Amino acid sequence: MEGISHARSVGAVTPQTARFDAPLELKCGAAIGGYDLVYETYGTLNEAKSNAVLVCHALNASHHVAGHYAGEPDNIGWWDNMIGPGKPLDTDRYFIICSNVLGGCMGTSGPADVDPRTGKPYGLAFPVITIADMVRAQGMLLDKLGIEQLFCVIGGSMGGMQVGYNHQIGDYLVGAEGDFSVTNMRGALLGNWLVDRFAVDGRVEGAIQTSGSLRARAGVL
Repeated sequence: MEGISHARSVGAVTPQTARFDAPLELKCGAAIGGYDLVYETYGTLNEAKSNAVLVCHALNASHHVAGHYAGEPDNIGWWDNMIGPGKPLDTDRYFIICSNVLGGCMGTSGPADVDPRTGKPYGLAFPVITIADMVRAQGMLLDKLGIEQLFCVIGGSMGGMQVGYNHQIGDYLVGAEGDFSVTNMRGALLGNWLVDRFAVDGRVEGAIQTSGSLRARAGVL
């Protein structure tokens, strides 16, 4: 990420993990019991808890939206130019939250986790996760943080799909001052094609079934 300025950066950040023991019912009919969501926050939640902004990430992004990790000055968040003091998502005014989506590969529970029934990574046995499931999990995180209403929800690509779904998933995200998404049908179709492509790729299936690592056998990643 050369060219990104550290000026007005949120500085060094630390990801956090929220643990949920209650089962989460999924759209596919299965349930996940005992799961983790990894997330980062920037700025300060005000006393009224009314300044929270939820950022929803794209398929190839993560919860690391802004700042850098201690000892890794070049590991800069993917939207660092948007989040920080005096930036469009001003951390002097807003409390920014971004979580790695359910089923993600950046610390949140997903196919690389060990299935307690087998002692091996879930791989393709991990339940099918939908956008609705991702948003419900985000709602659980908001509940844990004591946030009943968001000031704004924003995201692009797959994140935009989450934004578009947020008002349909119960009370967690309803009542936000605004929501902003950037996606299109071509992008949605491409995302579905990629998921389907990996699902039927024997190299991916073999890698994820035997080693838990897509990179071990699948050159496409």
